[in-house]
Amino acid sequence: MSVMSILSHLGRNHATVLQEFMYSLILASLTPDSSSVQQRSTVPYILFLCSVSPQLSQALVLNLPKLLTQSTISILQTLVPLWNSEYFSSVENLLLELVTKILLSSDSGVGEVLLILIKKGSEGVSDDTARCSRMVVNSVISALFQLVHGRSVQRGDKSLVVESLTSILPLLLDQLQSSQEFLRSSSLQLLVLYAIHKGRSSTIHIIKYLLFSCSSKEELTVLVSFISQVEMFHTGCVPSVVTQGLKTREGDMKRFLKNLVLLVEAEKAGTLDSKSSFIQGVRSNQTLIAEKLVQSGLADSSLHLFRVVPLVSGLRINSLHRIAHCLIELFFSTLVETRLIEEDRDNILHNTEIILRDVCKQQSGLNIVLRFILEASIHSPYSSFLTSQIQTPESWKTTSRLRQTAKLYRENFKFGSMPVQPLGSSTVFHAGVIGDGIRAGAPSSRISEEESSLLRQLVSGIIIRLCESVGSDDEDEKRMSQQSLDDGCKKLSLILVEIISPDIMYNGIPWPEEEFIKVTMERDLGISKMLTLNPLLWNLLELLALNKPALCYSSVIIRAAVSVCITHWQGSVCTRLTNHPLQLNLTRKPILTIIQYSPSFLTSSSFFVNFS
Repeated sequence: MSVMSILSHLGRNHATVLQEFMYSLILASLTPDSSSVQQRSTVPYILFLCSVSPQLSQALVLNLPKLLTQSTISILQTLVPLWNSEYFSSVENLLLELVTKILLSSDSGVGEVLLILIKKGSEGVSDDTARCSRMVVNSVISALFQLVHGRSVQRGDKSLVVESLTSILPLLLDQLQSSQEFLRSSSLQLLVLYAIHKGRSSTIHIIKYLLFSCSSKEELTVLVSFISQVEMFHTGCVPSVVTQGLKTREGDMKRFLKNLVLLVEAEKAGTLDSKSSFIQGVRSNQTLIAEKLVQSGLADSSLHLFRVVPLVSGLRINSLHRIAHCLIELFFSTLVETRLIEEDRDNILHNTEIILRDVCKQQSGLNIVLRFILEASIHSPYSSFLTSQIQTPESWKTTSRLRQTAKLYRENFKFGSMPVQPLGSSTVFHAGVIGDGIRAGAPSSRISEEESSLLRQLVSGIIIRLCESVGSDDEDEKRMSQQSLDDGCKKLSLILVEIISPDIMYNGIPWPEEEFIKVTMERDLGISKMLTLNPLLWNLLELLALNKPALCYSSVIIRAAVSVCITHWQGSVCTRLTNHPLQLNLTRKPILTIIQYSPSFLTSSSFFVNFS
């Protein structure tokens, strides 16, 4: 015992000297001609001393990575049978137990030793060195299992040997994707024990790493195996992993979303072995997933997630607002993108419309979606694609106020303060812009009239289909569809009036007296200008006219256009109508729209009397 006391004292106070001495002593004994009894007994004697002294075992383990070279391993391979027969024959596997005990009694350097043993154990199946390495690794893992699962949770004690695995954690994570079975399984077991010992944050870190790095279904099985072993100790980790993964700016987000899609599909198919729900993780983070829709290269996977996991019912208004905005942004950016393959473009537009239908079924969802589409069609940069008309500098100046409003609209959206209720005199924005600054140049037409007309048809088509998508499930299908379309068109008609008409007064349904035109002249000119600059509005009015009650709710728009025409023709003297092509076109639009699509509108007002 006096010898042990002296060596322990040296280990505590002169650790470096003791490490160097043990290293030189072991290295001198491991020679190719280790024939003397003293040389053969050196290592067994040191192992015995280290098994009863933590200080000595610490000094030994710290030098093991330098000792375990290819030459010393080959020498050890010849000496181990001699040691078992001469010094460790009294107890079966005594040498293995001593080595395991020494490794577990050290608080540093164990990880590096385990990495060497794991790699050696995976190099060959029948090789003696690989077989012995696998035996040591399995013995250490078994002992760590008892240590981690046998410790008292109330004490909150920490195992130093498990803590030492932190230094090799990145290497263990990389080895999970190895094609060698022993390398992968041993690393997985060590990570499971490490995560259970360290706590919930470590479990989340490992799962998140695997979600960002797995590139095949085989690698995802390792992730599922890891979750199935730790989920009983750390429940509810998967939703937290999904949240952190969607918020992070590091890693391959495209691969993360693809892996998430595969796991969600496996869970829906019932082939996922773990009890943790990736569907719940996606469902609780749909707003974050929606933000990925507008990021380059992430639209397909994000749309797929929305298709596999539909929107939950009763979304909060801010979440609904954000999801709708991202979907509309994706729709218009895809609509005007010319570099996409036609099949991919049609696929994105189709999936976007399906998800927008789910949004419209939410409470207030249709109002938000319709307002966003109309605002994007009128005030956003996408509006230039919906009309091929070349605006003159004068007309561009007149729309300066509209451009400022659109910019302020986008700025307020960043702060989550964009109102969804009708805008009135009491609406207050967070900030504004004083002055126009440098005058912007007049925009030029970028597409032909045919392309612009096609885009307008696509936009107006999705608007009407969304209006038809809302209804009750307990009604007859045909009657439900018609009722939904009528209700949706009424909402669309009212939103058109809110956006187009700058005045909240004089918007009643009845047709006013002719003298009343003088009171609303300024408003009527503004509405007429809006209709001229945005041909899409006429497409929508024609579609509203097909649903006869709906056009009455936007009658103020028709009245404004007709009032401007009445005033113009009453005050003009011309021999040919073609001398005023703009006014002639504006006069034809409301007449053809009403007569062709909704003649009953004429009988409900004094239209002919006022226009004659």
